[in-house]
Amino acid sequence: MKVKDLRGIETVEVEEINARHILIAPSIILSDEKAKTMLKGFREKLLAGEADFAELAKEHSADPGSALKGGELGWSEPSKYVADFRDALANLEIDEISQPVKTQYGWHLMQLLEKRVGDITEQRKEEKAYQLLFQRKFSEESDVWLREIRASAYIEVLPQQGE
Repeated sequence: MKVKDLRGIETVEVEEINARHILIAPSIILSDEKAKTMLKGFREKLLAGEADFAELAKEHSADPGSALKGGELGWSEPSKYVADFRDALANLEIDEISQPVKTQYGWHLMQLLEKRVGDITEQRKEEKAYQLLFQRKFSEESDVWLREIRASAYIEVLPQQGE
């Protein structure tokens, strides 16, 4: 048997990026300007080859989820990041280190490691199936809940005054 053509199978591809960052969060002790200056210093050391990005992230980053991994965020869709972070990453070339970027979380120094186009067809199918099952179950449960509320409701009709 030889397959010549497939119909009705829709592939879903998305551009994913792998990046790393160092987050410095301003506080009462560390001013906004000082945080930015720290990251500029880190950038100069990195460009001069005097420091390692992963080591700086482990030592200084305020992001507990990525600091232990050398600042690596892993593969993900850019749309999952906040707008300022996403836009700064979009303007970087592979292995380029950004200028300090301000977001709602603080100041970031980021590096774009890789880009790829990922096939998430199976993941989308699973999400669609989950949503279908969830909607069906939700509808059934809400009907049961409404019936229970109606069954337990007690209504007493009182005569109107003057009758």
